[in-house]
Amino acid sequence: MIARVILPVLCLGLSACASLPDDRLDDWAKFGERARIGDVLVRPDRLVEDSRCPMNARCVWAGRVVIDATVWANGARRSVQLESNKPLALRSGELSIAEIRPDSFMTNASPRRADYNFRSSYKRR
Repeated sequence: MIARVILPVLCLGLSACASLPDDRLDDWAKFGERARIGDVLVRPDRLVEDSRCPMNARCVWAGRVVIDATVWANGARRSVQLESNKPLALRSGELSIAEIRPDSFMTNASPRRADYNFRSSYKRR
């Protein structure tokens, strides 16, 4: 009888000790979250530039997004700057921003920092 009561309580207590990762570790990440792309981790840290053309404007240039990011690759951590239209060369491959959300916005409503979500891609050499 005691075993029937104590065992479930013990299991419940031990499950509370299990820690969950602090990041989602999928291929999408918001600022401050890490994303896993193969064996590379990327964490977008700060928006440097978002010069993309709003959907209700006429632009000569499509624009770009530039972010400061932290990358964990090949056993090392690096601070890098990623541009939406330019892959970054790493020792073992190329890292790039594959997709950015929101993908479009209006001239009078620029995205807030919390609205941004990035998907990266990595090509091994």
